[in-house]
Amino acid sequence: MKAKHGVKSRRKKWVLGIGTLLLAGALAIVGYCGYLAGDIKTRFDGRRWSIPSRVYSDTTLLYPGQRINRGFFMAKLAGLGYRKVSRRPRHRGEFQLTTRGLRIYLRELRTPASHRAALRVSIRFQGDRIVSIIDAAAGEIPLLELEPEKIMVFFGPQREQRLLVSIGQLPDHVIKAVLAIEDNRFY
Repeated sequence: MKAKHGVKSRRKKWVLGIGTLLLAGALAIVGYCGYLAGDIKTRFDGRRWSIPSRVYSDTTLLYPGQRINRGFFMAKLAGLGYRKVSRRPRHRGEFQLTTRGLRIYLRELRTPASHRAALRVSIRFQGDRIVSIIDAAAGEIPLLELEPEKIMVFFGPQREQRLLVSIGQLPDHVIKAVLAIEDNRFY
């Protein structure tokens, strides 16, 4: 009888020991995961400034009969990054001036309220008015929406305005000065 009791006692000790080891291992893993989560949070919290906030204008609506200042309209296209070409526009972001108006290959437009695929349109002017807007695929359209223009980019809670440039755009003396002050062991 004592032998059976001794075997049961040893078995209980083994089970208790293995259970204790498993519990300690699980606690160690949970603690390590918590440490890693804190480390990752600290690293990313310090880099929030590197993701800029962008502020855009509203979209621009064009319709037949609308009065338009052509100089302002050309400046708007330039601000949106459209390029003037001497041939029919073949790529998104190109436009061609014609004797009666312009042809433009509009980029895709996504807003919270709608989505429009890229399209080719011709806008005819008569004096300072839009006479017609013609989609190359669908024919005349009553309303055309141009994408919003980026009007500001700022970083961080202080709303710093920064201009990101590549290292190739910096003068050599600026690079040398930063390396001398900040990190002379960089190379």
